[in-house]
Amino acid sequence: MGRAEYYTDPDQVMVPTGTPHGLTLVGYSLGLDLMVAEDAFVRLEGRTFHGVDAVFNDVHGSTHDNTAITVSTAVRF
Repeated sequence: MGRAEYYTDPDQVMVPTGTPHGLTLVGYSLGLDLMVAEDAFVRLEGRTFHGVDAVFNDVHGSTHDNTAITVSTAVRF
């Protein structure tokens, strides 16, 4: 399952960034749900965001992009 997102807050009401365009970004994600046992599930998800301004931080300073890969588990009882 996948999805695309668009978020904009040019007046920086919800998320103050101090950048010229506020928080304006596009995001994409792709997820995979696996049933590994009758009552146990694993979810794999990859997600990436791209901002008009460099609103994300990494080890090299500010950047326009943020990407994450996550794994989660759930057990039903």
